[in-house]
Amino acid sequence: MWAQHAPPVKLRHGRYPCSAGPTGVYNGRVGDTASCNVGSPLSERWDAYVGFRLRLRIRRVTWVDIHAITLLTLPVATGILLCCVPRRRPNSRQATIATAFAAGAIILVLALNTHLCRAGNPAMQCLLGGVCIWGVLSFAANRWLRGTASLAIITIMFVLSSHYDSLVHGREWLGNVTNLAAAHEKLMDARLQRIRSKLHQISEGDAVVYSEGWVRDLPISSQLSEPLSGELPSRIETRKVWHSSFTRLLSVRWVRQDYWYPGGQISKAIEGIELRDMP
Repeated sequence: MWAQHAPPVKLRHGRYPCSAGPTGVYNGRVGDTASCNVGSPLSERWDAYVGFRLRLRIRRVTWVDIHAITLLTLPVATGILLCCVPRRRPNSRQATIATAFAAGAIILVLALNTHLCRAGNPAMQCLLGGVCIWGVLSFAANRWLRGTASLAIITIMFVLSSHYDSLVHGREWLGNVTNLAAAHEKLMDARLQRIRSKLHQISEGDAVVYSEGWVRDLPISSQLSEPLSGELPSRIETRKVWHSSFTRLLSVRWVRQDYWYPGGQISKAIEGIELRDMP
């Protein structure tokens, strides 16, 4: 009798273990799911929900996260390595050689991955690797270990720098938003001036009152094919993520825009044309 009056057994979010309902009584025992129909609609929905949550968690770890974790792990792993192997106290000659080799590695990797598009350069990826190389060459006593560890660190530096270079040349990440945004805004302003200049020429013999709307939807848009050609304009929205402070990578969203005509005669509406976000 006690089992029949026991409170129902619920799973997360107030759900019951199966389609038998809220009684919670299976084979005379509370919460015994041995006789529960595994193929019931509720259990199938529950399995789908758990699978969705699992896939969602797996997808949250991206290659950019692995990039950041590797960058964090590199100096930590180097410090642990130096604590676990025989060490030496470097003299001035050994310290100079280590400094020169680390600086050479930084310059080499930067030279292979530096670009002039102002989207960002992998400075942190190279500097951290250079510091790790200097520490290994200065303090590790074993010659074979110094060479192997330095080669491994240079390889990691090159991989991280190349990955950074590919990220900032895509559309989801940027490393230097200020310069790129300024250059992008300058380009859009120049395009707007070309549109206004063309409309000035059209307005000389056109007294028609046009309704407001996108410039490319105007009846005279065929005469603006040159300044309106190419991709739609857009603006950049950036967002810092958990690793932005040391990877120098910002998440980017491109918001599509277009040129808006305020309505009226062309001669009076030219100065009111502006960029607006598209719905």
